Amino acid sequence: MAAFYEFDLFILDYLLHMKNKYPSDYASLKSNTPFVEDYSTVSSSYSELTGMYPDSIVSEMKRIN
Repeated sequence: MAAFYEFDLFILDYLLHMKNKYPSDYASLKSNTPFVEDYSTVSSSYSELTGMYPDSIVSEMKRIN
């Protein structure tokens, strides 16, 4: 789980760096629909996965017992 948050922090930090140092490239990336869609998809997929995780633990505990 930590890997996703590390990845997310890296991307957000890099975007902030671009915004401050390379504003035209930042604007170009923010308007790049595939990038925005992919980033959103990864974030929402991870959120769904972590939402299912507690249920899978309970299910596995019931199966083991």
